[in-house]
Amino acid sequence: MRPEINRRILPKAGGKSGLRSFSKSDNGNRSVAWVYEQTNKQDNTRPLAATDQPKFYGSAVLNVDEDVTELKGQHWQNRSWSFGLNAAGEITLRRKGR
Repeated sequence: MRPEINRRILPKAGGKSGLRSFSKSDNGNRSVAWVYEQTNKQDNTRPLAATDQPKFYGSAVLNVDEDVTELKGQHWQNRSWSFGLNAAGEITLRRKGR
């Protein structure tokens, strides 16, 4: 699944996923949990914001809907921890129609 993001306004990014876990509860609900690392590459056309970090880590726990077209849950990242900001919240990813 790919979220719909306007990448023209974001810095260039690269990343890698680490630990991933897929689970199914007793009632049949499915979820995925993962930890990732992202590196923001700064250049003259898209500089990083003053509050951004060149590298940060994050994680998410997302529930998978029945027809596997939507992931929904909570995410966290340490992107702004040094500023005392809580970079966490809810996220929904929807499969884009083909």
